[in-house]
Amino acid sequence: MVVGNPPYVAASKARQHYSVKNYSTEKASDIYAWVLERAKNLSNDSSWSGMIVPLSLSFSGDFDSCRQMLYKFNGENWFSSFARIPAALFAADVRVRNVIHIGRRKGKKSNYTTRLHRWFEEFRPYLMDSVQYAEFKPAQWQNLVPRTSTNSLTRSFESLNRQGHTISTTFSQYEKGFPLYFKKSAYNWLCFCRNLPPCYNASGKSIEHTEFGVVHFGDAATQRLALLFLNGKIEFAYWAIMGDDFHVAKWMFADFPANFASLPSNTTKRLMILADQLETMMVKNVSFKLNAGKRVGNYNLAKCRSLTDQSDRIFAEHLGLIDVWPDIERLYNQIVLTTFDQTDE
Repeated sequence: MVVGNPPYVAASKARQHYSVKNYSTEKASDIYAWVLERAKNLSNDSSWSGMIVPLSLSFSGDFDSCRQMLYKFNGENWFSSFARIPAALFAADVRVRNVIHIGRRKGKKSNYTTRLHRWFEEFRPYLMDSVQYAEFKPAQWQNLVPRTSTNSLTRSFESLNRQGHTISTTFSQYEKGFPLYFKKSAYNWLCFCRNLPPCYNASGKSIEHTEFGVVHFGDAATQRLALLFLNGKIEFAYWAIMGDDFHVAKWMFADFPANFASLPSNTTKRLMILADQLETMMVKNVSFKLNAGKRVGNYNLAKCRSLTDQSDRIFAEHLGLIDVWPDIERLYNQIVLTTFDQTDE
């Protein structure tokens, strides 16, 4: 058995002192990937290995070679994922998001994963007893490690992924299309909007936001459908399954396997009404944070769930996810650990 907690050091720094040759993970951006491969090289046919590494192993393109090495070499892989807020696996001054990888050389080709665990420090004695695995097929997730909570939810998303149609196919190729802005970081909700929330400098003067990205759609109807869908729990669950627990990069929602064009016209009309109602509700639920003297506004979508839950159920029916809606609700409640009495995101 090979067990360890490898150092987390940028490969660019390590290369200043030594080089790595004949490693499939040579181009990985952190040397923990090299340590995982070294552990593989030290093992025999009956070996097990266990390593605590950063969460980037599960989603980052920099570690695709490392994931592929683990999938190919081990008969069985187990990946359990842990956030850093409210509590973290390591001390509070470290605050690293982690994956615990356990590999077994023998066994049928199978891979298992957990949800992303967020927990309070008081729960630490019970944390490992709460870990539950779901089996996943790497090829259905572009060789990433999804952080799903149940086998049924995993199978449902894998079925959607096989369809090939993603939200990105509805984007306009031109910036003159219909814009949808998205906040580039998140914790308890994602924020997508057609009009940016308010933002003020120290003097109370309105200023531009700097933390929002933008995508464009070819028509207003698709833009409004995307507004409604991307602000809901289904997309939030997908972000929690695929992302890094902080950033909202374009691919984290663009790759969602959905086809708005195939919605029946009567369903689209219902959703258009809900989209208008959502924008009204968002304006009434603006949260502010102080940042370098600025009052930075954001729409609090967690306070809009009574409406987005309605639209999510309609989308769930369309996507074939209605049977796993309880799984999505449970995953949401396991990730979101606040009542939102305060304005924190």
